[in-house]
This record gives sequence, structure tokens and C-alpha cells, in this order.
Amino acid sequence: MRNRVLGWAVAFLAMDLVHDLDHVRRGNYSPGPVKVLGFLALGGAILTIVLAGSRHRFAAPYAAFFGFTSAIGFVAVHVLPHWGPFSDPLQALHVDTFTWLIAAIDIVVAFGLGIAGVREMNSEQPQPLQSMP
Repeated sequence: MRNRVLGWAVAFLAMDLVHDLDHVRRGNYSPGPVKVLGFLALGGAILTIVLAGSRHRFAAPYAAFFGFTSAIGFVAVHVLPHWGPFSDPLQALHVDTFTWLIAAIDIVVAFGLGIAGVREMNSEQPQPLQSMP
């Protein structure tokens, strides 16, 4: 079942790269603290793919954590009005519809990854306790 988590993780990585390329297209480069968050998201996406691809036991919980925190973080950084050093609001940049579409898809895919992780955790069968020899 981790193929579902793996699929969402690959989709997240792809959308993260599309989002980064959109920054380049617009000639807009985020402030330093936001760049750090972006690199952490890239690393987190790669880690999710490795965990899910290797069917690691932490793949599902990590995907749930990473997906939901990434979606909330994306909203905090790019959708909310300017609130601090980790903020780079799109509305202040007067971006086009294409950028807003990419942002919306990014958020949906991140939530999808989180949901896939939760569903995978809920579908796992608990292992019976082994008696001591």
C-alpha cells in the first residue's frame, strides 16, 4: 500500500520543483529564511520518497507529518499576509493566475500526501505480541 504514499511523495516533489521554477519564471527570489524552508521541503520530499520506496516502517507516519506540515507551512509562507521573516506572500507580489494555480495545487498535493500517510497508518495490521521463549 505504500505505493500510494510513494505516488503522493513523487507528486509533491514534482510540484515543489514546478513552484521553484515559477519563482525563476517570475524573477522573484524569496528572502533567506524562506529559502531555507524551501530547501527543507525539498529534502523532506526526497526523504519521503526514499522511505516509501524502501517500504520503511516510518514511511507512513513521516508522510503524514511532512504532508500536513508542508501544506500548513505553504499557506503560512505564501498565502497569509506578511507576518515575519518566514513570510513571502504572493498577494504582495501581484502574481498572475498561473502562480496562484501552482500554489493551490501545491497545497492540495501536500494535504494529499498527509492523508495518504494517515490512511496507510490506519490500514496497517497490528502485529501480535510474541511470547518470550
